[in-house]
Amino acid sequence: YLFNLFFTYCLIFNILKVNASFQSSVFSEVNLDNKGKNVIVSPLSMFQVLGLTTNGAVGETQSEMLSTLQASNIVNLNSVNLKVIQKVKKFVTVELANGVMSLFNPIKSFVKICDQYEAPIEKLISKEQVNEWCSDKTHGKITEILDELNPATVMLLLNAVYFRGEWVYPFNPDDTFDGTFYTAATDTKNAKKAKFMTQTREFKYYQNKEIQAIELPYKNDSMSAVILLPAKGTDLNNYVNLNKVNDEFINTVLDGMVETTVQINLPKFEVEYYGKLKEVLQRLGMVKAFGDADFSGINGAGGLYIDNVIHKTYLKVDEIGSEAAGVTVVDMRKSLPIPNAVVDVNRPFILIIKSSELPKGNNFLFMAKIEDFSPDSW
Repeated sequence: YLFNLFFTYCLIFNILKVNASFQSSVFSEVNLDNKGKNVIVSPLSMFQVLGLTTNGAVGETQSEMLSTLQASNIVNLNSVNLKVIQKVKKFVTVELANGVMSLFNPIKSFVKICDQYEAPIEKLISKEQVNEWCSDKTHGKITEILDELNPATVMLLLNAVYFRGEWVYPFNPDDTFDGTFYTAATDTKNAKKAKFMTQTREFKYYQNKEIQAIELPYKNDSMSAVILLPAKGTDLNNYVNLNKVNDEFINTVLDGMVETTVQINLPKFEVEYYGKLKEVLQRLGMVKAFGDADFSGINGAGGLYIDNVIHKTYLKVDEIGSEAAGVTVVDMRKSLPIPNAVVDVNRPFILIIKSSELPKGNNFLFMAKIEDFSPDSW
């Protein structure tokens, strides 16, 4: 079977099945905003840092965040994330890091949660500090996540995931050939030259009328890359947007795979993605966190809200294996106090004399429009 169109590449962590609905849902929602563009997301990175942030949310704010993350309660959410942290520690292909940078000292209960998430708290100083953290945690693959640090930002919650895996069956560089990649499956005019790696051997494979799928194993940690390739002529964005690529479907494909001799022609590539997830998360039900929020579980006093969730990723696939990195930053801000105001009543105005003890609708004793003070206007 000749694979002449590469659809998508994803790292499959068995432990991620516990938050399966979130990982496929967020991919589909991000794709809605990126038709014709590459989409690379790290659901694991998002889930970790949003999980940490959810611990500081209270009331409806927390309920919406839990629902968006498909977690039944905060205990379950933390249990999943802490299991991931402990599991990844034993991996040789994956590194995971959490962190918090803040202008204030969080309350003790949130500090304790940060300790559990292995998220050291340090003073927020500059954008250079943040970018250096990202570069360090991703081995230099993501060197900049912020181009400025907004004066209203009082806390940043960060997560980084780094992956480097070698194929169990590497591709022979001598077999790599020049080929054509059709950027739109329904339009052969949109074709580009690409380098294709190739090999023929037994792989886990699945196919039906709609799709072909193949699993390429990495050497360690039971890691693999799963490639899903819709049939020729299929509009990929429609396929994804119709919710075809959900966890139930992917698990059906994985369960249906059999060892088969397959010829695979896979493009080698290096791509990046950058996006802000506010609208995506709002569509998934996380609304209050970005506006009328209650994050008093972080500072005790409230007044905090999420301005945006920034996500940046990197992915490289070559003959030896794959390298991927993802960073997610939750930009937490505080409503700025109103500066000393000047009310210069030097133009026409309205004046109302009212009583707060009278019933609404009958509490205005006088209403006046003042345009001219001269005696002739009386």
